[in-house]
Amino acid sequence: PGAAYAWPLLPAPPVRTPFRAPEHAYGPGHRGVDLAGVPGQPVLAARGGTVVFSGAVGGRPLVSVQHDDG
Repeated sequence: PGAAYAWPLLPAPPVRTPFRAPEHAYGPGHRGVDLAGVPGQPVLAARGGTVVFSGAVGGRPLVSVQHDDG
């Protein structure tokens, strides 16, 4: 709360798919956002943290970063 986060792509990208909360913990939803980038574009952490997962989920690449505010 109140923490400063930055866009992981510069300049600030268009949001292709927004966050959609599931109705329950294991229900369908979209638990992140999809940002429009270009091949080879650097992807930055939105803020300092620890990578807690890097791999494929549902056949798509994913990186999860844990920040100190959860």
